[in-house]
This record gives sequence, C-alpha cells and structure tokens, in this order.
Amino acid sequence: MSKKLTILAGIALLAITIMMALVGPQNVTGMPDGFSTPIMAFEFLRTPEEVYSMFAIQIERSASSAVASCEAFTSEASYIISGLDTINHLDSGYILAYTAFIVFLGSLRFGRDRKKLAVVWVFALIAMVFDLLENIALLGITEALRYCLAWSTEKNGPAIIENWLHLLIPFTHIKWAAIPLAFLWGIRGEKPVSKVSYIARQASIAFALFALVFLVIGMFHRSVVNELMGLCVALCFLSGFIEAIFHKEAS
Repeated sequence: MSKKLTILAGIALLAITIMMALVGPQNVTGMPDGFSTPIMAFEFLRTPEEVYSMFAIQIERSASSAVASCEAFTSEASYIISGLDTINHLDSGYILAYTAFIVFLGSLRFGRDRKKLAVVWVFALIAMVFDLLENIALLGITEALRYCLAWSTEKNGPAIIENWLHLLIPFTHIKWAAIPLAFLWGIRGEKPVSKVSYIARQASIAFALFALVFLVIGMFHRSVVNELMGLCVALCFLSGFIEAIFHKEAS
C-alpha cells in the first residue's frame, strides 16, 4: 500500500511541478547574480533593494521621507508579481504532495519501525509548516508591492518589506534543510531487495547530502549553489520515486 501511495504522491508532485513551470514568469532580468529560477531567487532575496530590482520597480526618494512614490508600476512588475503569486498559491498543493511523498516513502523504507518512521514524520512536518510560513511571507511582500502607486508607510515601504524578509530568511532555510534531512535519514533503513531500489536510495541519500552542503554554502555566499541545492532536492524526489517503483517486499 505504501508503494502505491508513494507513486501516486510522486505523480501528483510531478503534475503540480509542471503546472508551476508553465505559469511562472519568464525572462526575469532583475534576479541576483547566480540565480536562473525566479521563484528560487524570490525565496532568497535579502534586501528591499533586491526586491525592487527583481520586480522591475523604480522608486523615487525625497528629502522629507524614506520613499516618496514609485516612478512607475510597469506591466513587467505586474506580470512578475502575478506569476509568482500564482506559483505560491499552487505551492499549497505542492507542499501537501511532497509531504505525503516523504511520509509514504518513509513508510516504504522503515515499515513498522515506529521510532525511525517518527523521525521522517518530524522532518516532513517541519518542512510543511515552514514552507507554508514562507509562502505567507512571500505573498506579504507582493501584497506590499501592489500598493506601490499609493505609497505610504502603513501599506508599503522598505521597512515593511524588510520585516517580511527577516521572517522569510529563517523560514526558507529551515524548510530547505528539513526536506533533504528526511531523505538522508533513509540511510537508517534496511537494504532494499531490488537492486534498482537500492541504487536509487543511495542516490537520494547522496543528493540529500549535497543539498545540505550547498545550503550551508548558500547561507554565506548566495550564488549558483542555491540553484544547485534546489536541483539536488528535486533529484532526491526523483530517485525516491524510482526507488518506490522498483520496490519489492522481502520474501
């Protein structure tokens, strides 16, 4: 049963991933150096200036206040905000799908070993909670940006966006740590009967380890390593999916 549920969750995960890729904004030029994926870049923005740059918003400062108004709220800014908001709304389903996948794959790996399975549940729960909190922060930033033309300290401004960013930073890092840790924990499972499943599990463990290394590097030096981290996590899911497909019960 765990095998079928893992495969179904994997298929749902793939379907939502394709949908998010189709609706996401393309050719975003204001991302920080080293990033090629808009949603990944958005998650790792660190200053209000980076936010304005990514969303193609030019601001005009005055002597009497920190920010007077936007010079222009372009169609490009509106397009990027709408695209990323759509991704973040779809992400709710994505979060449920990958949480289910991790839990079912854990059941496949650890069977009735409740203690080891409980660790998988903890990592999955942590990832789910902090991913949802991350989405709230991301949507809070884009909501603030929508007040650009009617700028005020109550609705928008660098301080408000910076407050959201201060929340976003820990949420993002905890989420990106919990997911690979759940796959890395697979090292404690019994060796799969199927050779293909065994190779796939070892691959998922290796990708999880690389993801954690890239995460740590990215905390101090954001660059292409953040994208590599995301790729390694995606490969964790792919190798876990292959493991489930070829899984055989011990005779």
